[in-house]
Amino acid sequence: VGRLDLVKNPILLLEAFAKVAKVIPDVQLMVVGDGVLRQKIKTHIEKLRLHDRVILAGLRSAGEIADLLRVSSAFVLSSAYEGMPMSVLEALGSGLPAAVTDVGEVRRIVKPGINGEIAKDHSPDALATAILDCIKHCDAYNGKPCVDIALNYVPSKVLAPVYENYRRLASLPRK
Repeated sequence: VGRLDLVKNPILLLEAFAKVAKVIPDVQLMVVGDGVLRQKIKTHIEKLRLHDRVILAGLRSAGEIADLLRVSSAFVLSSAYEGMPMSVLEALGSGLPAAVTDVGEVRRIVKPGINGEIAKDHSPDALATAILDCIKHCDAYNGKPCVDIALNYVPSKVLAPVYENYRRLASLPRK
């Protein structure tokens, strides 16, 4: 789920998925979103002979994305760069484990062996291993271990210290 651009590194995702597809015969990948790399992605799907395994779903509403997350086995983030990846938080909040590249703040929310897996590097082999491990353990990872982490990042919890500081500052005597 996300923009189809260089930062999201969708070609790495396809290369890793091609390796996963060799191990799991009936696995499918759904890519939700649109962007400047859409045609390049289509071409790469054909090059890897994944046209019957990869669905380019285009843009979807938030409700449709939530439905797709509920019927999926794992969420994959292949980004080259991120801050706090909101798409991963949304997936975890839906109870869906995540296989991710090691970017930004991802280590704060994806706990290997608990709610997902983190690729050892930004190679197709490493991401494929993370995806396979995540799928292999998805029954243990999904649900509560995912949701519990995501609950720490709801706006009320994240912003509570900021609001408390404003209240403290407002109560200080004025000079």
